[in-house]
Amino acid sequence: KFRSEDGRKFCDSIQKLNHLESLTVSSTSEDDIIDLESMCSPPQFLRCLHLKGGLRKLPDWIPKLQNLVRLRFKWSKLEDDPLKALQNLHNLLELGISYDAYYGEKLHFEEGTFPKLKTLGLLFLSKLRMLEIEEGALSNLEVLHMGPCPQLKESSGFEHLRNLKELLCEIPINFLMFQNFQSLRAAGASIQLFHRINGVLHRFEGIMETLEFMRDHTEEEWKSEFENILSIHFEAAEKLVASGSLQELLRLLCISKNTLPYIPS
Repeated sequence: KFRSEDGRKFCDSIQKLNHLESLTVSSTSEDDIIDLESMCSPPQFLRCLHLKGGLRKLPDWIPKLQNLVRLRFKWSKLEDDPLKALQNLHNLLELGISYDAYYGEKLHFEEGTFPKLKTLGLLFLSKLRMLEIEEGALSNLEVLHMGPCPQLKESSGFEHLRNLKELLCEIPINFLMFQNFQSLRAAGASIQLFHRINGVLHRFEGIMETLEFMRDHTEEEWKSEFENILSIHFEAAEKLVASGSLQELLRLLCISKNTLPYIPS
């Protein structure tokens, strides 16, 4: 666990590990700051970086890691859109921004950015209000994991994700997200909805198919029906959780313990 007062000493040590390929830094709590600003010469062979803790700002050395293929942020509370600084990481295959790693209102994927990215996770971003994906961005994205982002009111560009194979969404979702998902589903992407029960992700089958029949309904009608469907699942699931009937719970949710997807944290 990383303490804020350890920053300079930690950075000095890491800079000496010239052939380091993977680095995970985790603070003692989500409110503690990870001070990595004094890193002048980061290991250039670094391929995987996972930062879990507060950052005053995105460290200047991260966008210089041209060998980076996996990057995850958690609890960072970055106020400036990190995509502007990260968009030149052309070899990045996986990007995860979760649990208020970004504390701003808009994320903008510009044309031509993140050309090799295969997996993107945008999770539990409480301030996010707008998501924009320009044509030509995320051109090879295959897996998108989203939600819950309760303030998300405007999004565009989902139709540009032509190579998307799976969209994994944690509920609750809103009417806007559902409309975007419909265009992806029409293009052949698999849409799966998940809910956390006792901290474990479980998949709900059939909800997208059911709601598809309501695509011409109003937002209020859609929301009411969606809540009714979920309440049926939740009531049954909670009873099974309380009784400890794991196998029955998995059967209800049409999922096995071995088929949970890989989710960026």
